[in-house]
Amino acid sequence: MNELIKFIQSTNLEKEDLFIQLKCNLEEGKTLQYITKQYIEGRDALMVIDILSEFYDIKKYEHLYKLELIKSLLELGWLVQNSFTPVKLSEISKLELLNSSVSLTPSFLKLMEDGSMDMSMTDDFALEEYKILSAIK
Repeated sequence: MNELIKFIQSTNLEKEDLFIQLKCNLEEGKTLQYITKQYIEGRDALMVIDILSEFYDIKKYEHLYKLELIKSLLELGWLVQNSFTPVKLSEISKLELLNSSVSLTPSFLKLMEDGSMDMSMTDDFALEEYKILSAIK
């Protein structure tokens, strides 16, 4: 859990071991950092517009240009869209994401907890998650 705490408290995210393992850019990393802080405080699902409004001016519509960040994090497998209807990620428009809810994936939480991605694919849960994420893409 020390790595998790270092990740959420970091002011220089690029130097954190966990950030390097995420294989994302700094903007995506800061977004994940914010979502992780919210998760630790008890909010397991967040509206995309709420996430983006933390970083970008809604009144100037800056957030609309940053929907790609959320889509990228979904594609990387760090976020999952909370939806009752299964939709392929490739079929979702960025604008559809604006008023949708997202959560951190079990893989992301495992990385935060363990500090590494050394997950055995023989683990039934990990295998099942892999199948689900592959089907969505």
